[in-house]
Amino acid sequence: RQAAYGAATDRELLESFARDGDQAAFAALVARHGPLVLGVCARALRRPERQQPFLASHVVSSRAKASMAITW
Repeated sequence: RQAAYGAATDRELLESFARDGDQAAFAALVARHGPLVLGVCARALRRPERQQPFLASHVVSSRAKASMAITW
């Protein structure tokens, strides 16, 4: 099933996480978009604390799954 995550769209992964609580789908999203989020944090903060907002953004995302509405 892990190989299927590489071929899945972001929408499919998000739906799987929101609907089923699929942690592997969420991990695939973090792996896919984590470098971008960390890069934004690094540029915005320009200090070592950039990892805290990076991690916080993923914690908030994982906790928000119950209220996620797939609208696209």
